[in-house]
Amino acid sequence: MGMKLRWLVATLILLAVVAACAAADDINPPWWRKLAGTTFAKWEFGTADTKPAPDAVFNPNGLPVAEIFPGHAWNREYAGRLGVWPLSGLIVIDIPNYGPPNPYKLVWIQITWTSESPYAEPVVDELLFKGRAELVQRVQVGPVGAAPWWHDTYLLKIVPNPTREVLRVQGAVWVDEVVVDTYCVPEPSTAVAFGSLAGLLGFALRRRR
Repeated sequence: MGMKLRWLVATLILLAVVAACAAADDINPPWWRKLAGTTFAKWEFGTADTKPAPDAVFNPNGLPVAEIFPGHAWNREYAGRLGVWPLSGLIVIDIPNYGPPNPYKLVWIQITWTSESPYAEPVVDELLFKGRAELVQRVQVGPVGAAPWWHDTYLLKIVPNPTREVLRVQGAVWVDEVVVDTYCVPEPSTAVAFGSLAGLLGFALRRRR
C-alpha cells in the first residue's frame, strides 16, 4: 500500500471515529464527574420504549427512571439521528440521590434537540422543588434543513441537598439524547479539608523530587 493511500485510509478512519464520538453527544461533561457524591445517567432513546432504562449510568443510590409522554410516535431515524422522540409533550426523569444534609445539589443536564415547530425550544425544570434550569451553553451539532440540531447544557442548583430529583424536559422539540449529572456538594469544611490534604500531598511529592 502506497504512502498516500495509507494516509487516506488513516484519515478516513479518524474522521469516522470523530463522527462516532460526535454522535454520542456527551460533549460537555461537568468538571465534577466521578467525584464522591456524584451521579451520572445517559439516555440515547434507541427503542420506542416510553420508560427506557439508561444507556449508561452511575448511581449507588438506585436506578434513575425516565418516562416519556410524547406527542407523536418514536422515530428510528430522523435527519441523520438515530432514536428520536418528537415530544410536543415531556420527559420526566426521577433520580435517586445521596441523603446527607449538605448545603446544595448541582444538576447538569445536556440535551440534543431540534425544533418541531418554529421557534420552539426545550424547557427544563425540577418538579419537586420547582426550580428552573439555566441554559449555560448552546452548540450547533448538525443541520436539518433550516432547523439545526442543537446541543444545550443546563445547570440547576437546589438548596438544600435533596435525596432525589424529578426533572422535566418539555416543549415542541425533537429530542435525540439526554445526559444528567448531579453533585451533592459537601460542607465547606469538608471541601477545605480535602483541599488542604491535596495541597499537603502535592508539597510532599515536590519535597521527594
